Amino acid sequence: MTRRWKEVIRLLAEDAGVSKIADATMSAADKALERMSSDPRIAHAAWLLYPHTPLWPMWNAPKILLQKQSKKVSMLV
Repeated sequence: MTRRWKEVIRLLAEDAGVSKIADATMSAADKALERMSSDPRIAHAAWLLYPHTPLWPMWNAPKILLQKQSKKVSMLV
């Protein structure tokens, strides 16, 4: 478990405010997604799940994952 995820757990245990917990969670998740972005399986799963939702253009995580994949996969989005 990373330092950032430990911070999320600490904030949850302390019953910190929602915005603090959300900020810490986003920070921890950003790093994890960045590490996984080179895995084509993760990018494919994101492509399968997210382009079919109304929030697809507003969420950057799947876009970041797909940018690192082949041009063919990117063109499908």
